[in-house]
Amino acid sequence: MTDEARDLVKQAIRHFRLPTYEEITDVGLYLDQTTRYINEYMFPLSEDMAITSSMISNYVKRGLVTSPVHKQYSRDQIAVLICITMVKTILSLDNIYLLIHSDVEFNAPKDLYNLFRDDLNASLQEVFGNSEGVVRTNTLETDSMLLIHNLTIAIAYKIYIDVCCTAISKQMPMEPPAKRQKAKKQKEPAKKGAKAVSQETDVSS
Repeated sequence: MTDEARDLVKQAIRHFRLPTYEEITDVGLYLDQTTRYINEYMFPLSEDMAITSSMISNYVKRGLVTSPVHKQYSRDQIAVLICITMVKTILSLDNIYLLIHSDVEFNAPKDLYNLFRDDLNASLQEVFGNSEGVVRTNTLETDSMLLIHNLTIAIAYKIYIDVCCTAISKQMPMEPPAKRQKAKKQKEPAKKGAKAVSQETDVSS
């Protein structure tokens, strides 16, 4: 990578920070409000990390998140949704369901979320080369703690690779084949429409 690309990679993680459980709003949020609230934390990292209202509704239907009360999502539910948004980068929804409903050695969602959040922040800093001053609270004393640690490491590496690819793509003069193909498909309907107008003009004349 060029020096410019390396700087883009470092900048990506510099302003990313998940809230602590206590910082998550305790005022019930409606679906669209919940979506915007979570995305405010995800966008500094990457717009590809965004969550949509339809995704949240799907997670509720699949049993990954409990149903909102009076159409409003609580702090506990928002904490779960933040975790899902991060974990879905590396795991299928079926595997996320298994993790959510497995036995864990924690009595409260607050403890589980804060452990995940702290370990993920530390993993991201280490993987992105900013390990100075990183303090881990996860002591890996139980199977669940070890699972969470390995999960955050995998997420951090996935995000790092995606950010690197994005930085590299900005230095390349040509777009990847998938993007070129997508752009080509978007232009085809416009060409067909112009051809149809041309034929109608010929007939009328």
